[in-house]
Amino acid sequence: MNILEKRKIQYSISVSQAFQKRLNQHLFVIKKLLRPGCTKEAWLTEAVKEKLKRDKPNIVVEGEKRVNLRLNLITNQNLEERITKIRPFHYSYSKKKLILEAIHEKLEEDGEPIREQFSKYQCSLSASKEGG
Repeated sequence: MNILEKRKIQYSISVSQAFQKRLNQHLFVIKKLLRPGCTKEAWLTEAVKEKLKRDKPNIVVEGEKRVNLRLNLITNQNLEERITKIRPFHYSYSKKKLILEAIHEKLEEDGEPIREQFSKYQCSLSASKEGG
């Protein structure tokens, strides 16, 4: 192992609570079912290495997509008040970050009932194939 592999640079990345919870749950399952000795750092490092392998160098990165929404004045005022309360503790917190967190959390919330319905649908298809 050479010196470049031994030395490490630390990155601290802010993520939403929902994303952190999802990551921790995923790692828990990985550790229990697939790789008992796996650490969070090892898994994250592996994710970055795999991404670098998958992506071809010198390719054009796909542009960001935009999500547009219009908030009524009351919701917007509530949003600004929330940001004002959060900023003394997290100076870089923004409306954009709160909105993105809201979207991620909503995706997670909506995902569970969808998975349940999909599972029921698959079960009913299996039952109809077996019965028919």
